[in-house]
Amino acid sequence: MLPLRCDNVEIKFPLFTLVVIVLCATAFVRTDLLHDFAEGFIPVNFAYALFHPEHLGDALLVLVASFFLHGGVLHITANMWYLWIFGSAVESTVGSFRFAVLYTAAGIVSMLVQGVGDPLSKVPVVGASGAIAGIMGMHFMLLPRSRIVVWIPPIFFIPVPAFIFLIVWFGMQYLNFRNSEAGETSIAWLAHIGGYVFGTCTGFVLRLIPQAHKTHKREQR
Repeated sequence: MLPLRCDNVEIKFPLFTLVVIVLCATAFVRTDLLHDFAEGFIPVNFAYALFHPEHLGDALLVLVASFFLHGGVLHITANMWYLWIFGSAVESTVGSFRFAVLYTAAGIVSMLVQGVGDPLSKVPVVGASGAIAGIMGMHFMLLPRSRIVVWIPPIFFIPVPAFIFLIVWFGMQYLNFRNSEAGETSIAWLAHIGGYVFGTCTGFVLRLIPQAHKTHKREQR
């Protein structure tokens, strides 16, 4: 089930969404195609920095940089596709500045949740999926009645309410996380879950803010 577009939401110029896509593409060209080394977020290194404050600044920079890095063509393509669909809608609803702050916060939280889940891991964690999961959680709260047109192979194109698609998506992340506990996995499922929960909670708070709520209503007309 692949999302293709978000209907019945007025999409304004998604400046920050485009900036993130350009930054991720640039980082991918430098690191993956040109083989310019870049280290991702390594939980055990970050845990070490927490007890050695002189290293904490560098550790935070690595943490933020890690969700602009990707591990392959399929990885970055899938992430940027989801970011474009859900990021454009959420950015149009909350505004570019607020979106930029919340996207960054979701990325940080998702990486920290992954680190807490496996604090002694030496495996680098990279990718924007945790931050994007946060945006999807915000979409769930702010635009639940929007329609997501999905492609169900081989030929079905079906519009479904966003809240249904996003509940199913989150359920799949949780099941994958539970299944991965019994063996090795190369996907940071816990980062997806942490980012999504953060985004859902943030979206709930935004609904309580009059200005954000009015924007939400206008986008649904």
